[in-house]
Amino acid sequence: MRKMQLQALSKAFIFSILFCVAENADADASKFGNEIITITNKILGATAFKNHLAEDEKFGNEQLKGDSIVKELANNIENKISSREKAIKHLKDAVIDSYNKSSWGQYTECCQYSDFDLNLAYDGRFLGKVDTNSLCTMKSSIVTKIHEVPDDDFLKSSLENLENYPGIKSQYFGSDSGTLLNFPASSVPNCGSYDNRFRPWYVQASAPIPKDTVILIDMSGSMEKENRMIAAIHAANTILSSLTPDDRVAVIGFSDYAYAVGSDIAGEAISHKNYNGYQKKQGTPTCYDNTMMDATPRNIHHLTKAVSGMVSHGGTNYTTGLIMAFKFLYSALESDVTSSCGVGYVRKSTPREIAYSRHRSIIFLSDGKPSDRPIGILDLIHKRNRDMHNSVVLLCYALGKGTFGHFIETMSRQDHVPRDVEKCKESEDVALCHPSGAKSCDLPSPRKGLFRQVTDSQYLRSEMGSYYNYFATVSNKNSNDVIWSVPYYDAGGMGMIVTAASSIVMGDRLVGVVGTDLSMREMMAEVTYFHAGGQASYAFVMDKTGRVLLHPHLPSPSSVKDDPVLTEIGAFERTKEVKQFLESVLDDENEKDLPVDEAKIYRKSVNTKRVIPQEHRNVETRDAYLSYSCMKIRHLIVCVVIEDDVASQLKFTPQDLPPDFEFLYHRFDVSPPAQLCQYHGGLSSGAKSTVFLAPSSFVNIGKHLGQPETSEWVSELKAYMYDAKKINLGRTPEEIAAQVNLKLGIRDAVRVTAKLDKIWKDQLGNTTKQAGDESSDNDLRRSVIYRYFSSENGMFRIFPGTQMPKTYNPIHRPWYQQAKALLTGEYIMGKKCESSNSGDNCGDAAAVSPPYLDVSGAGVVVTITQPIVVSATKDTDKVSKQVVGVMGGDMRIRFLESILRSTVKDCKRDSGFECILIDLAGYVIFDNALAGMDDAAIEQIVKTNYHVTSAHRVIADELVRLGILVRQQCVDVSQVAYLEEYQVDLKKLAKSMDGLLFRASHVNKTNTILLIISTDFWVPQYLNQKHCIEHNMNTAICERPILSTQCESPCVNVKEAIRDYGKCTNSFNYTWERHPSSCIPDKFVDERLAIVVEQDGGSGVQNFEIASLSPCFAYDQYSSYRFHTASVHLGAIFVTAILISIANWILRLLNMNGVR
Repeated sequence: MRKMQLQALSKAFIFSILFCVAENADADASKFGNEIITITNKILGATAFKNHLAEDEKFGNEQLKGDSIVKELANNIENKISSREKAIKHLKDAVIDSYNKSSWGQYTECCQYSDFDLNLAYDGRFLGKVDTNSLCTMKSSIVTKIHEVPDDDFLKSSLENLENYPGIKSQYFGSDSGTLLNFPASSVPNCGSYDNRFRPWYVQASAPIPKDTVILIDMSGSMEKENRMIAAIHAANTILSSLTPDDRVAVIGFSDYAYAVGSDIAGEAISHKNYNGYQKKQGTPTCYDNTMMDATPRNIHHLTKAVSGMVSHGGTNYTTGLIMAFKFLYSALESDVTSSCGVGYVRKSTPREIAYSRHRSIIFLSDGKPSDRPIGILDLIHKRNRDMHNSVVLLCYALGKGTFGHFIETMSRQDHVPRDVEKCKESEDVALCHPSGAKSCDLPSPRKGLFRQVTDSQYLRSEMGSYYNYFATVSNKNSNDVIWSVPYYDAGGMGMIVTAASSIVMGDRLVGVVGTDLSMREMMAEVTYFHAGGQASYAFVMDKTGRVLLHPHLPSPSSVKDDPVLTEIGAFERTKEVKQFLESVLDDENEKDLPVDEAKIYRKSVNTKRVIPQEHRNVETRDAYLSYSCMKIRHLIVCVVIEDDVASQLKFTPQDLPPDFEFLYHRFDVSPPAQLCQYHGGLSSGAKSTVFLAPSSFVNIGKHLGQPETSEWVSELKAYMYDAKKINLGRTPEEIAAQVNLKLGIRDAVRVTAKLDKIWKDQLGNTTKQAGDESSDNDLRRSVIYRYFSSENGMFRIFPGTQMPKTYNPIHRPWYQQAKALLTGEYIMGKKCESSNSGDNCGDAAAVSPPYLDVSGAGVVVTITQPIVVSATKDTDKVSKQVVGVMGGDMRIRFLESILRSTVKDCKRDSGFECILIDLAGYVIFDNALAGMDDAAIEQIVKTNYHVTSAHRVIADELVRLGILVRQQCVDVSQVAYLEEYQVDLKKLAKSMDGLLFRASHVNKTNTILLIISTDFWVPQYLNQKHCIEHNMNTAICERPILSTQCESPCVNVKEAIRDYGKCTNSFNYTWERHPSSCIPDKFVDERLAIVVEQDGGSGVQNFEIASLSPCFAYDQYSSYRFHTASVHLGAIFVTAILISIANWILRLLNMNGVR
């Protein structure tokens, strides 16, 4: 009892000490916050710039009209689709002409080229070294016919396409003999490793109707002979690799029993010969046990891995395998019929029409005669196929020599009629929404299938892999139909791409397929970079199946690094009314292939949810009234969503040419300035800012991304920026704007922000002073490495001037979003800043980023940003506060340290306290480890996971325990995972101040929290035993048990996310109420400060001898900066530290064994 009393007294003693020293904590934090605001206002020049914006009428408002926006987006996509289809027709004409003339070409194999070949040169259009004057071939290692490839007319057509349709990628012809003719010529690593006949684009163009395919493989003991099992595995995996996400597939192995390959229950059986164990094995069935799975990359990878584990054993019971195969096919048809019946079981198509809407087949492989009754097998096939309207075709392969192939051939013909066949009876009572519903007596006869006897195992892959030739349609010979693939990941570096392809039939022979690639970045550029009204609007694209191809909650096509999950719209738009509306758009078959001007616009307004990005990977979900406008264009549906409450956007009004206006475009390689200098090891324009125009600044974004920025274009751009009427021989500004492809308002943004050049030069101070100068003000000014501003419409100005990557998009970068999050979060005196009621200090806030290692060599830096908010008059004459852009600066962490130590007395060195600065997501911005440049801390910031839960686990655990640091989740749909972060609850922090064992204060008007901990910090016993689970990267897999409340550093939670994901059907069963919101990914991953940039395939900055250039500024950029700290009350700090040490000493004594 005495011990407990003493412990309580000691705790009270410590808390009283902390209370005494903490009463000024908020005041100190406020001083630090005010200093951060001063930096953005003074050092970055935000105040001067805001005063400049307020001088004249520079802004207005324009209404966002969903109909006009969606029509413009649809028209852009239609033009790109149309141009590629014209290119395909041009290539087809060349191939057909060559075949008619029997004129063949001879070309170097692509594998014979090397990266050092003098004929190959880097071309930015193809993101690699190519020869645009040549073709090359890729030949399969297994060839069944002579290599017939078109003559040089194919090269001529390819070059004409390249000129007529800028941005077109590779063009190629794949022959039925296994030879690919490719333009342009380029190097590939291995000869014989590529076979076009087994690639999805070739198969889909040859047999475009979606397929339901069951691969039925004999696993009997005899398959061990002559490597037959290995050959069967290779053949099955070849078939799997040829499928697209529009197809469905199942793989079944049979011997004495049948096994659904890929099933968790069957896994042990098929790989360990444990067949009897399989029958007894208990487990929870998964969809792989009874459902045909969508042939998505994820499912194909799963099946391929499972198939590779198959082993041979046991007998050859055909019946068990065929029963399971028909069961899978019937279940898929049942699902199709049920979904086609629609709401209230109103039939939209008959079951038979649905049965024949897909190619349904069993690909059967065996090396021996069946161990069960042959007549029973044929009866089974007849009966089960009748249940499916005789829509199933058997493609049969007999492996090995012998007469057993005769029976397998009989199976494929399906001409057997059982003796006791059930007599057909007409009935009107059969449920029309049942798969076998409305069967009439005039069932079509079963279709004769395919039979091949393969005596040599090495040819099995080629024979089975060409199964699709059975479905290749010859009735529409050489039609100009172009098949568009589902987007897929290009390992060559183009991110997500689609292939446009068309088959070529000569007589009754499929001679090959022509194709061309189109990057999703270019095809969907206008949607990807769509930005109107800030966060008040967004756009997305679906295909005809409802699969989402592009959405703000998916990564941008160019940033994808692997095959993503492309799923249905319900994963993102979860509100019931929205899903029903979009389903009605998909189901309307009356609107097909109409010109954009004639196409119907579908509209719906509904109360739903809106997801807004916050710091890092966090999001905020809020109620919103959204208006949807959608259009069908070819095989796609384009939708624009606008929030009604803020359905307008800020626009720059026309601006006159400012005095002393100077426009310097960032492309030094095509239009170098009069003087270049060296800045942090790279090129710079020195004391002049450069302008970069983001893709969203352009009218035709795809055209801009697909074409090089030439010196002629830059000259046109400069002329337009100055005065198009005077300089360009009488052409109007509109004509020049069209010539340079710019949106209206961009030139006005450039002219308005020209004032920043003078502001930033003035803030830079006297650059002639040397590093030894004692001026603290100049030290602080020179600690800012770059100053920059981005407008909402995509105009980006940076000082000192530097080059930028062409695809860089500032308004989607974390620093920009973090600054805007200040206005939507409760960061500014507890108020949101979204309306005119928030006061004139609406934009008087600053965000500080976690530190990162600067790519230009400036060391560890942080970014400080401030949203620039202006008043604008709406059409209703109401004045609203709106964001015109964000101003930011990159500065050394030493600069931040000096401010912290000079404004917060307990943060001074040797004060007895450690100060830790974190942001509202818990990421560490500053601590003693970073001050000392600790190697482990630097490594963590490089891995973007220097978080309080890993760097200061005891502190984090206390914050989590008190509910101050709260775990947040969002769904990364593309990876089927929950991304886990944290968010500081500011209200809980304010209420828990007295319960904390250290001091914690919200730094007013910023996104930061200041923690002040005694260096002799007392840690209670329960904290010693309880720490956060630590990860060294925020992409690590979470380790804690499902639903556990244990603290864990930011990670990726796969276990919880996968529970509500339908793997086989590639669907999410997510709701707003039960699941986290969708994540908004970092859509553009280019480094902001790319010093060396390969632009448009040009020679780039390599032409400049950087080392020979003079430094931009006289002072030493890499000098060590002194800390000019304010005086502090050392005596009070010293006494406080002694008192806390005494209290801790007492507690340690109490815990000794000798004390009772």
